[in-house]
Amino acid sequence: MLLIKPSPEATYRQLMDVLDEAFINIVEKYVIVSPDAEDVLLMEEYR
Repeated sequence: MLLIKPSPEATYRQLMDVLDEAFINIVEKYVIVSPDAEDVLLMEEYR
C-alpha cells in the first residue's frame, strides 16, 4: 500500500509522475490523501 500525500504546492504533473512511478514498480494499491498538519510541518522543515 502506497500513501501519496501531495503538498498544497504540488502540481498536477508532479502527481502524475508519482503515479507513473507507482505503475512502473507494479504498486497494486495506492491512495491519494491530503497531508495532515504534522506532514505539512515536516515538509516545511525539509525545505
